[in-house]
Amino acid sequence: MTSLQYTVLGYRSLGQRDVIPPLQTQEYNSNPPPPSPDKAMPRKECKPDASKLLMIKTKACQRLIRESKYYEDEVILNEQKLQQMKDENRDPYDIKKFQEVLSESHMMIPDSICRRDKALADLNHFLAALENEREMSNDLNGSEWMLEAKKILKESGLAAVNSKEEAGGEMVETFVDDLKEGEVF
Repeated sequence: MTSLQYTVLGYRSLGQRDVIPPLQTQEYNSNPPPPSPDKAMPRKECKPDASKLLMIKTKACQRLIRESKYYEDEVILNEQKLQQMKDENRDPYDIKKFQEVLSESHMMIPDSICRRDKALADLNHFLAALENEREMSNDLNGSEWMLEAKKILKESGLAAVNSKEEAGGEMVETFVDDLKEGEVF
């Protein structure tokens, strides 16, 4: 019985004396062992810097607000362009493809608005937590990022009244346990 072996010059027939060497394989371990506890560097458990977190959250809100505004403007421009294409009796294939582009723009609006609202709510909760913890020092309270964050929240309509100064010194609590079904409070 003979078998074939591939060589640089082509296939050659192997006789009984020719031995095909076994394939040499290296074992590859895709999961290296975890580092031993002795060698791992200990990390200090420290609280993240509030001013840095405030800056990150504020910039994220600014970016997401710009992005959602861009998508809304893009839809308006694309609708105008589509109407112009229809008025000029352009190729139906071009109109169809542009309608697909317009529908993709329409699909991006709810997603961008959801991400924007989530970031704004996160920023609002972060500011509320800062005020509740009384960690806010005078330098953070008057910082440009704090002012910008409050401005963004005020413009978006999500600015919750968290401090007594902004609420006029008095807070009113409404208990909903005593309300009946359908009753307005």
